[in-house]
Amino acid sequence: MKNQKLYSVIVLAHNHLETTKRCLDCLFATDLSEAELIIVDNGSTDGTWKFINRLCDRTDGLAILGRRSDVNLGVGEGYNAGFERIRGTFFVTLNNDFLIYEKDWLKKMRSPFIRNARIAQVGIEGTGCWLDNIGVGHPLPHPSLRADYIETCCMMGRTAAVKEVGPLFDPIYKFCYCEDSDLSLRLRSKGWEITHIPLNVEHIGNVTLGDYNYSAATEHLVPNLKIFQQRWGKYLATKSF
Repeated sequence: MKNQKLYSVIVLAHNHLETTKRCLDCLFATDLSEAELIIVDNGSTDGTWKFINRLCDRTDGLAILGRRSDVNLGVGEGYNAGFERIRGTFFVTLNNDFLIYEKDWLKKMRSPFIRNARIAQVGIEGTGCWLDNIGVGHPLPHPSLRADYIETCCMMGRTAAVKEVGPLFDPIYKFCYCEDSDLSLRLRSKGWEITHIPLNVEHIGNVTLGDYNYSAATEHLVPNLKIFQQRWGKYLATKSF
């Protein structure tokens, strides 16, 4: 892979430029010496793309790439657009409403991969979830419990493992819901493992879909959940593959 990096950090944004700036300011205060940054503008109309273009002209050595869609593709397809460009052995999906306060956060998220060659995904405490018998996700009641899947909002993945089961997020799930649980189950069904670690972060919440009406977004839940149930019904019933 030409000019390969250790980490590729994909940030997804739709409007809410000031929140995106806060997210990026936090990132720029961390150690990105072995990383590239890919910022996906999901059809913003508030100057986000102009801001991203200015960032791409930085001269401090950090590789920043911008991707733009004319429309809001949603979570899965938005991250897929960034994933197409990555050069990292490991990649991170990061919502633009996540603020990271630990300088060596990339090293900490990578540590489980080093300890266990079968780890394919690492989340942070609070993004590891369990699935009920109809496929709806819920936060783990305690971080020591085993997660069924890792949420997209702050997740590190092993690039080779995800490409093995590809795509990153299956576009059969429209806009949002179930794309993240589907990815974890695809990986786990092939023998890969997932885990999560503590990390000092702040999640503002309800920003990354931008001004998209959340009642409209939830309209995607029922059809996406039906697809997920058809694909993973045996797992939901038995918690085994």
